Amino acid sequence: EWLEQLYNAVKALDDDRILELIEQIPVEESLLAEKLSNLVDNFQLKTIRQLLESLKLG
Repeated sequence: EWLEQLYNAVKALDDDRILELIEQIPVEESLLAEKLSNLVDNFQLKTIRQLLESLKLG
């Protein structure tokens, strides 16, 4: 469900929603949250989308 919400936010180019979802990532996964935030900050939504699509296919 969370991945689907993130994917939909990325497709909609809704960076505010993406950042909200990233904030929900547990502290134990802070590196993941940091990397995703950096991608959003650098307008690399296509990269996030590709990663999510590879997870859906895998």
